[in-house]
Amino acid sequence: MIRSLTEALKRRKTELLCFVVIPLIFVAYIQIRGLPTIKLKPDSKLYLSIADNYLATGHFVQTTRPVGTFVVPFGLPVILTVFRAMRLSTGAIIAVEYLVVSFSCLLLAKAEERLFGVGWVSPLVYTGALIRAHLEINDICPEYFFLFCLTAVIYLLTRDDMPLKKRLLWLNAVCLAGYLIRTLLIVVYLPVLLYTLYAALRKRVPLFTAVLAVLVPCLTLYGIGQVNEKEVGHRIYTSNYSGSDIYTANNPDTNTGFFVYRIHASFVGDEYYVIASDASKDPTEKNAAFTEAAGKWIRENPVQFTKNTLFKTWSLFVGYWRCISLAALLCGIWLIICGSGFSRPRGCLYLLFNLLLALITGMGLLVGRYSIVIWPLCSIHMAGAWHWLINRIKKKKA
Repeated sequence: MIRSLTEALKRRKTELLCFVVIPLIFVAYIQIRGLPTIKLKPDSKLYLSIADNYLATGHFVQTTRPVGTFVVPFGLPVILTVFRAMRLSTGAIIAVEYLVVSFSCLLLAKAEERLFGVGWVSPLVYTGALIRAHLEINDICPEYFFLFCLTAVIYLLTRDDMPLKKRLLWLNAVCLAGYLIRTLLIVVYLPVLLYTLYAALRKRVPLFTAVLAVLVPCLTLYGIGQVNEKEVGHRIYTSNYSGSDIYTANNPDTNTGFFVYRIHASFVGDEYYVIASDASKDPTEKNAAFTEAAGKWIRENPVQFTKNTLFKTWSLFVGYWRCISLAALLCGIWLIICGSGFSRPRGCLYLLFNLLLALITGMGLLVGRYSIVIWPLCSIHMAGAWHWLINRIKKKKA
């Protein structure tokens, strides 16, 4: 019996790593650091309030902040509404997040296995990245969910054995979900959607595949616009607060240091308060005014904007990670050079999109956890370099 159990565990060692070892790493880290098992930050309470308010009153709007017309991306509140409808407590939702992270690790492991023959390094690298970004699983964060979508994209990109129609439909689905959770992922979603249209035009997939890929997001965004128009009086498809963040990161008085809201005043000048205190505008109109003011400053100061963006990108994606992310970039470049893993054209393309995600993030405010967006692919790159090195050592010994 013990022998059969041992053999079963060997066959399921990847699942054991992802669903037992990695959750225990997070639990141990939380205990060693003396962190609370559950610690809801203001944003988490806002997301939960939308779900609870919808189930209680039928209104999909937050209730934790004085401004009731504050609109966030639709994805996470919808997920939480489903969880609350299932009567999940806050603790149970965090337990689900453990599963989401475990499944993300499993997808990375399977992708790594398909690319390099063995799959265990990338889940461990990814886990370390989450911990470094202070994404211990004791809060309700959109990062866990949109990162799951990114890991699913990477996994699907390795599934050359899957029929193209099926793979494109799955890619469109997970990319749309990621975009609805974190708007930045439009960078990943748009190329997938465009390639789907291209594949349909070249008759590589049925035309219906492209129609479905376009129709679903259009109907989804139309529905989101309808709901927000009903609740706040404006047809909002993503959020109505990003303009303020863009302005805070790009205005005459901004600085390029790391940002937390308690030091917000050190990033803005009088213009910010003139717009913020304008009683003739509601939050959505103020958001548009902030966006316009930020755009005006960028157009008038393109050199300074470029310098700020490059400096912030370096600070957030290299300095914050003590150059480990730079090592991951070099690993990716090396894998392309030696032809290991993804084919060279694909490898170059995926690396380019990861760099683009970093650069666009650098246009905004420096917040440590924002840099986690590059780490699903970085984890694969570091795993690939590790396997390449081990194989070289084994060949030399042989």
